[in-house]
Amino acid sequence: MPNRLRAIVSVIALVVGLSVTGPSVAKSRTTETRPNFVVVLADDLGFSDLGSYGSEIRTPNLDALARKGVRFTGMRVSPLCAPTRGMLLTGVDNHRTGQGNMYEAIAQNQIGKPGYEGYLNKRVATLPEILQNAGYRTYMSGKWNLGFLPEHDPINYGFDRSFAMLNWSAGNFHGEKSRVPTKVPTKIGPMEFARGDVEYTLDGRDINGIPPGAYATDVYVDRLLDFIDGDVRKKQPFFAYLAFTAPHVPIQVPDSWLERYRGVYDAGPEVIRAARLAKQNALKLFDKPLPAGKMQPGISEWLQKPDEYRAKTTRLQEVYAAQVEYMDLAIGRLIKSLKERGIWDNTVFVFLSDNGAANSETTPATWYGRWVEENFDNRLENVGKANSELAPGPFWAQVGSAPFRKWKYLSWEGGVRVPAIFAGPGITPEITTDARVTVVDIAPTVLSLAGVKEPNGQFRGRSVWPIDGVSLAPLLEGKSKDPHGRNAIFALELDGLRSVIFRNWKIVFVPPPRGSGTWELYDLQNDPGETHDLAHSNPRQLKMMIKIWDKYVQRYGVVLPEGGSLATW
Repeated sequence: MPNRLRAIVSVIALVVGLSVTGPSVAKSRTTETRPNFVVVLADDLGFSDLGSYGSEIRTPNLDALARKGVRFTGMRVSPLCAPTRGMLLTGVDNHRTGQGNMYEAIAQNQIGKPGYEGYLNKRVATLPEILQNAGYRTYMSGKWNLGFLPEHDPINYGFDRSFAMLNWSAGNFHGEKSRVPTKVPTKIGPMEFARGDVEYTLDGRDINGIPPGAYATDVYVDRLLDFIDGDVRKKQPFFAYLAFTAPHVPIQVPDSWLERYRGVYDAGPEVIRAARLAKQNALKLFDKPLPAGKMQPGISEWLQKPDEYRAKTTRLQEVYAAQVEYMDLAIGRLIKSLKERGIWDNTVFVFLSDNGAANSETTPATWYGRWVEENFDNRLENVGKANSELAPGPFWAQVGSAPFRKWKYLSWEGGVRVPAIFAGPGITPEITTDARVTVVDIAPTVLSLAGVKEPNGQFRGRSVWPIDGVSLAPLLEGKSKDPHGRNAIFALELDGLRSVIFRNWKIVFVPPPRGSGTWELYDLQNDPGETHDLAHSNPRQLKMMIKIWDKYVQRYGVVLPEGGSLATW
C-alpha cells in the first residue's frame, strides 16, 4: 500500500491503510512563545449559517476570522454531537473513544463492547492531558456530553479548570434545568442522564448553573475568561475549549433580541436557501458554482403545511438567527478581552460546529413530544422565551445545510459537513480551501503547532490508541493544499449510519425510515448535493467502496446495532 494512502474517518478520521507519514512538527519554541489555543465548538450550527458561508445572519466576528485565516469548506464531523466531541479532544475514531454509539441509543448487542461505553474512556489520551504534560494550562467551559458520573467529569480528562454542562441539552436561563426528563426510555431501559438533578459542575463539584438574570452563551465566555484571569502562572501558554450550547434546541434568546430578525424569513425556506446558494457562489466558496439542488421535503410540502405550522417554524427560524448572532457577539467579546490582555496576537483560534443543522421537531406522537407538551409553553407568541422548547424543523434545517443534502443525524453531507475556521499566528490569511479534513485532524494540528509530540502507545502509565488524524499545519502555513493526499479514505459509522469517501466517490447507508436501508453511490465532484444515486449504474465502483467499508469495520471493531436505530424513534 503506498505510503501516502492514509485512511481517515470523516466523523472518525482513521487509518484504514498503513501510513509512515508522521504529523507536521512545529519548530521548537520556548514556553513563553508557544501559542495559546482557543477551540470553539458551536452546537447544531449548519454549514451555511455564518455570513462568510452564505448566510443572511449577521456574524461579523467569525466572518473577520475567516478573512484573517483559513476557511474550510470540506470539514467533516460526526452526524451527532457526542462522537464529534470525543474525536475533537483525542484525534481518535469514535469507535475507540467510547462513542461507538450515542449512550441513549446503545443497542443490546453493543453493551459491554470496547468503544461502546457511552463515555470518554481511558484508552485514549486527551488533547488537554497531552498539553498539560507539555506545560500548558488547560480550561474548558460549556457543554460536555462525554459522561455524567463524577469520574467522567472533564476535570478528570486533563482540564485544570472546568465549568461543564453535563447533558446534551439545557435551557439558556436561570432555573431551567435539563431539557430532557431525568430518566429517558431507551432500548436497554431507562437512562439516567445525570446524577439526580445535577446539570453543572465547576472543577468537578456540583453547582447551580446559570445565575439569575444571565444567559448561557454569556456565562460560558465569562467562566472561561475567569479561568484565564485567575491563573497565577501567567507565563504558561494555555489551551481553552469553549463549547457553546447555541444554537441547539431550545431556541431561546434574551427578550431584547426576540425581534431582531422579525420578517426576515417570511419568503419561506426555499427562497432563503436559494439566496444562500447564490451568495456562496458569489463568495466563491467552491471551485465552481454549485446548482441549487432540491429541498427534500420541498416547496410543495411546505405550502401544504397548516398556516399555524408555517408561522411557528418561521418564527423559530427568526429566533434561531438571533441566537446565532448572539453567539457571534459573545465570540467577539472573547476576542476583545484577549486583545485587552495582550495575548490575542499569540493565540490560535479554531471554530467549527459539532454536526449539521438540526431538523428537530416535537410531536405528541413521541415520548419526547408528550413531555414537551406537558412542560413548556410553545404558543406562537411565546416562541424563543425561557419556558419554550421548540426548533425550526426540517424545512429550515435544509436552509442551514445549503448546498448539501438533509441534516443532523444523517450521513449525507448535510449531516456531517460543517463550517470551520482557523486563524492565528503563522496561519496564512484569506484562504478558502475545499481540502477534505475531519474533526480528528484538530488534535494533531494543535499538537503540531504547539511543538508537542503525539503519544506513542503509552501515556501516563496506560496503553492508548494512536491518533488517527493528520496535522493540518502544512495547509495552514501555506505549504500544502491537501494534507491527506489524493488517496485518503474517509469513513464513518454511528448507530447504523454509514459512509465512505474515496476520491470523488461516496457511498452512503441510512437505515429506514429516514433512508432506503441500502447502499447508495454518489459522485461528489459532479453531484455534491447527492441527488443522483449511481449504485445500479456503476456496481463495480459500489463493490470496491463496500470492500473499503468492510476493512474499516474490521480495523475499528464496529458493531452495527441490532433491532433498529435511533432513526426509528
